[in-house]
Amino acid sequence: MTRRDRIPGWLTPAAIAAALVALVAWSFRQRWAMLAATPFPTGIDGYFYPIQLRSLLEHGALQYPASPLTFWFMAPFAAATDPITGAKLGAAIGGALIALPAYGVGARLGGHRGAGLVAASYATLSTGSAYLSIEFVKNGLGLTVALAALWLVLRDGEPERCSRTRWPPRWCSRSRCPRRSPS
Repeated sequence: MTRRDRIPGWLTPAAIAAALVALVAWSFRQRWAMLAATPFPTGIDGYFYPIQLRSLLEHGALQYPASPLTFWFMAPFAAATDPITGAKLGAAIGGALIALPAYGVGARLGGHRGAGLVAASYATLSTGSAYLSIEFVKNGLGLTVALAALWLVLRDGEPERCSRTRWPPRWCSRSRCPRRSPS
């Protein structure tokens, strides 16, 4: 019995994509409902994000020294709406997107797409993930970025990315590739 025979037939790439889109959409809706319940900023650093976004949009620099990745991610949302709503939108979208790299990491470490779906579901539906979107927004977005980086590292070290048809081979050398015979 091969690995492909053990995977259920309903786990097609289209079904996986639909499930991931549904997880991200549901997660965004839940996070947005919590964040939009009040017109005021929420969380421990609630007003910090709108202040930073307003400064970034008006002056092109942050008001206070901070790691700027989260604010650059939120800036288009703040430019389209206002700094408070933009911060909330960025937090909800960035937190909901954790399903995508979690699926990639789970599928690589688990060995098949079903494990990826379990990892994406766990990362999306966990209370801690939703809590990060409300209280510690930079940490929530940082976790999404860290999982994406881990997924890329796992993909880079995978020997089956080699191909006899690709030249030059990008993912492994000729001597280490299991699909290539030494010349």
